[in-house]
Amino acid sequence: MADAASVALLALSLCPGLAGQEARGESPGSAIILRVGYPVSAFSPGFVQDVRSLLEVWGTRLAKKYRPTGEVSIEMFEDLPSIIAALESHSLDLLVISSLDYIDLEAGHLLEPVTTEADIDLQFILVVRRDRNIREVRELAGGRCLIDGGAVGRLPQIWLDVALHRAGLPPYMAFFKDVKIRDKASQAVLPVFFGQSDAGVTTRKAFATLCELNPQLDRELTIVMSSPGMIRGLNCIRTDLEPDLKSITIKALNEMDQEPEGQQILVLLGVDKIRPFKLEYLDKVRSLYNEYKTLRVQPN
Repeated sequence: MADAASVALLALSLCPGLAGQEARGESPGSAIILRVGYPVSAFSPGFVQDVRSLLEVWGTRLAKKYRPTGEVSIEMFEDLPSIIAALESHSLDLLVISSLDYIDLEAGHLLEPVTTEADIDLQFILVVRRDRNIREVRELAGGRCLIDGGAVGRLPQIWLDVALHRAGLPPYMAFFKDVKIRDKASQAVLPVFFGQSDAGVTTRKAFATLCELNPQLDRELTIVMSSPGMIRGLNCIRTDLEPDLKSITIKALNEMDQEPEGQQILVLLGVDKIRPFKLEYLDKVRSLYNEYKTLRVQPN
């Protein structure tokens, strides 16, 4: 007759969800099926709670596909070490993360990238009023700058520092007299239009949308410099996620732009469509980040 330990092991092997709960030190009856997380640094303060709420709705729907009574937990992480600890303890299953943070974490082989936004050539731009006749970024020294940081994390600041360094100029926090991070593209662009700020940073895509809504912006603002096309973020799962849950999660991530709950998240983040991730999509971000690291500066 099999002993109690053998029976327990057999039960775990037949029930991957149960095995995951045991690995996390949970009771077998726990309703939490999926643990979703994201670093606070990936979004501006005005976005953090909205992202959390929408992820909870989408994640709950996903958890119930795995088990009718399944629930989701959402956690915000203050730093990368806490993310690593959560992955190693199996208390994090799905991570929404910026491309920069993924590069910092990929050496640990704890994450498997699944999807990213369809626009893999997202450009950042620096805009000014056309009537100021500014031709080079150095002419903005000592000015005021607004940065659209809603759903892009540190990427625009890192691009700014690299671009300024290439022009022989100091880091953006020293170059500009005043810098503020805004939650939306309109909050970074409209003050430039009204002469309340000297420059604004947003994505080319967001600027084009604003110009469609108000063609006067296109006539009176101009782009001084632009970044290479890059991806800003990706969705990853824990590499050793239970096979059944892994399969369901990958399918849900790939169908995020086809379901109302997922579409709400994408609209908030300014994403139209998503696509399966390929490692080469990170090449331009990686090149920029490596150059930035040689400057030995840190973005605010």
